[in-house]
Amino acid sequence: MLMLGCSSLAGQDSGSTPEPPQFDVTAVVAVGPDCDQPEVCDGLDQDCDGEIDEGVAPGWFLDQDGDGYGAGEAVLACEAPAQHVAQDGDCQDADAGVHPGAVELCDGVDQDCDPGTVEAGLASFEGEDVSDRLVGLTLETPGTLSICEGTLAVELSIESQVDLVLREALLEGRVEVRGQLTAKDLPLTGALVCSSGRVDLDAGRVTEVHLSGGCLLEARSLLVDGEAPALVVDAASARVVGGRIQGGQVKGGGLLVLEESVLLEGVALGNTSTLECLGTTTSDEQGFVGGIIDAQREGALLLATDCDFDGAELSWQGQSYTPDLDESLVCEDDGCFRPEDTWTLGGSGESEDVPEGEVFGDLILVDTDARLDSFEVYAQGASASCSIDFWVLSGPDRTGPWVLEWSGSGSLGTAKFWYPSPGIGLHLDPGSVYALAWRPDCSSTTRWFDDTAAAVTDAGIGEGVGVVESAEAPATGWSATDSGSRSSFYTRVNASLEL
Repeated sequence: MLMLGCSSLAGQDSGSTPEPPQFDVTAVVAVGPDCDQPEVCDGLDQDCDGEIDEGVAPGWFLDQDGDGYGAGEAVLACEAPAQHVAQDGDCQDADAGVHPGAVELCDGVDQDCDPGTVEAGLASFEGEDVSDRLVGLTLETPGTLSICEGTLAVELSIESQVDLVLREALLEGRVEVRGQLTAKDLPLTGALVCSSGRVDLDAGRVTEVHLSGGCLLEARSLLVDGEAPALVVDAASARVVGGRIQGGQVKGGGLLVLEESVLLEGVALGNTSTLECLGTTTSDEQGFVGGIIDAQREGALLLATDCDFDGAELSWQGQSYTPDLDESLVCEDDGCFRPEDTWTLGGSGESEDVPEGEVFGDLILVDTDARLDSFEVYAQGASASCSIDFWVLSGPDRTGPWVLEWSGSGSLGTAKFWYPSPGIGLHLDPGSVYALAWRPDCSSTTRWFDDTAAAVTDAGIGEGVGVVESAEAPATGWSATDSGSRSSFYTRVNASLEL
């Protein structure tokens, strides 16, 4: 509307030309749309109430992990701010795998943001749900396989490096390893089969275990409770610490080490196989309980150190033994022995120069079944280039005739010290006399030691009954006899007693 106002004409001369009238003009102009318009989200105040876009601006939520779901307070704006989305409800906005509608996995994380969803019966591998594929599942890439609460049927093939995490789950079926499997616990009603690679278990209960192809099993607190032999080691290795095994079989170069473990119902050992038992004596919880430890093949080896034999029997190369409850022993091709022990003859109080080329030897009347492993002499060479020749001969008494049973050589240094023969491994017959002879090979004076005043004659395997000295090298038919001048040289006998 335009309003006009007239100014006064009084005082004008009627004869003069009139001046144009003067007007005051005041204009009122409406700005913006009509005030009865609905509010639209465009940054303008359509309804003229002083507020812009009220009630029509949508809410946007910060989406930090980019999974399409946000969290926190809504930001009202016509267009989405940076990193904001329209959908809220993300319960973990730092993990793109967690949001409403996500696939729930067996990992202790609420993927779908619904506390009512349970993980029991689920299985996942590296973020993928494999719950319906546990029978026939082959894992060819490294990762973690998690299986949640329940008893689940499985048929797994491990072809790579896999960590198995069981969350209160029990397995029924078969797990086969051709890569590397690690598990803190493995409750498996069925077979664990490793045809190559490695298996590491902290604990577990398995019906049967089959190892082959060079596979290595390292297990602690493992119970193998199927029908004997529940553990079969074929050209493979197993070390079980604090476990319990319902019978076993070790074949084809296999190795089974039991450390503070129990083996029930015996074990059969095949060609070139090794069974080792390490434990603490006076306990029926470590060692062999009942059954037969049977070795009929060549090359089998049993090493028992502080190992219990509680009702177990040994059938070794056609010989039968019943070890004591607490026994340490070694069984090889030629029989079973208590581990090597050492006995010292003579003393070191006196010494004499050795005539060049002279042979010396202790005579021992053997009174027990034993194996001579080696012997040592206490001597002193003139130079670092000296050596010693060693011989073992047998005879019916102290006068011979002598039969050469073994010979070898070793080094001799310039220090007063024990100088050992090479390994001998000779079975000794009770009732026979054995000469342990030696000769220094040196360009100048060598010294040997004895103590005639306080000579010790107990050789452990029998009594030291004299010595021989000869200028002739020992051989079958050797004519050396007891010199009668002393009872023994300073000699150490290392021998194992036969069971």
